[in-house]
Amino acid sequence: MGCSSSAANVELKSIEAGETTVFGDAYVSPPGKNTLIWMKTKLWDKDAFKIKNVTNGSPSEGADMFQVESASKKIIDFKTQTPVFFMKEPQAQSDDSKVMTPDGQTGLFDVHAEMKKQNTVGLKNSAGTEIRLEGNMSMVTMKGCVCLGDLKTGAPIAKLWSHNQREDLLAPGAADDYIVEISPGVDICLVVAVLSIYEKAEGYMV
Repeated sequence: MGCSSSAANVELKSIEAGETTVFGDAYVSPPGKNTLIWMKTKLWDKDAFKIKNVTNGSPSEGADMFQVESASKKIIDFKTQTPVFFMKEPQAQSDDSKVMTPDGQTGLFDVHAEMKKQNTVGLKNSAGTEIRLEGNMSMVTMKGCVCLGDLKTGAPIAKLWSHNQREDLLAPGAADDYIVEISPGVDICLVVAVLSIYEKAEGYMV
């Protein structure tokens, strides 16, 4: 197992439901097949952008899952129109970004980011068990994957596909579009949180 440098060759592993659940059972990727999510780079610059589930079709046919609130740095559950989490940006480049409760009062976990390398800090699932996610993603190439555990031996649970790798789903020329493939049993919102936080941090590095 683990994530190789070529995410396209990484086979995602289904995990037991609840193992990565942080934001609630409603966001767990269902059994049977991998979930496909449509996202964009420079996400926090796209106010009101809707992150969609495109497992069964293109973005025009996909189901709205989350909405970006750029000014407040929040991700909103589209169906309930309630905030799911708040991003607290670091005060210095060496600091980690924080995923907070929607009111900004309680930290859920940190995302430590280096170029093409990410890991969570202080992350616990809903059962109170400490877990760790590691990734080797790049928003420049829109490639890479996320492991439950370390990159070498952990279980691959999500990977990125650039727009030119998934022309079956994405419109030609949609250069800032990418697809996130997520294995069954994984908290989709958790993956969105790690991706969106890292994407913001990477913007300061390039």
